[in-house]
Amino acid sequence: LEVLQEALLDPDPGILQVAARSLGRLKDMSAVEPLALLLDDPSPFVQTSAATAIGQLGDKAAVPSLFHNLDSSDPLQTQHAFVYALIEIGDPVGVASYLSDDTHPYRQRIALRVLDTLGSDLNAARVLPLLRSPDINVCHEARRVISSRKELKHEILQVFRELVGEHERGADNE
Repeated sequence: LEVLQEALLDPDPGILQVAARSLGRLKDMSAVEPLALLLDDPSPFVQTSAATAIGQLGDKAAVPSLFHNLDSSDPLQTQHAFVYALIEIGDPVGVASYLSDDTHPYRQRIALRVLDTLGSDLNAARVLPLLRSPDINVCHEARRVISSRKELKHEILQVFRELVGEHERGADNE
């Protein structure tokens, strides 16, 4: 496995991809930190391979690196690899900490999606404020997630009443 870890320092993106994929499949837990360094590689193929390998390793310590390197302008395949890695790691506590990061709406949206996919209990106090996010994509994702949660029935009804009331007040002002 040492030769594969050494290969993570190679400048060739093809070698980096193969080494990252191999370390993930071989479950080399000592590779998490070197793989995390590849999450901001200029090659989206290397980023994708590194994220996939990190997901296969399942180390919660990699959650901050995955979130820090999330980029909504990345190719869809790369974005998917990051999200899937977060899902495979399965750390609802670590992921939930990104719900309050309103300086990075994309991270909030991904945190919502991952938590929803994990099926973890959502803390209404952390999720409901996202319905009022200035970022429309975060609002839509929060609505989608909240509306599918039976345990948030009372909160859903309250939000719906507020939205209808705002709509009616807006219509009255026109």
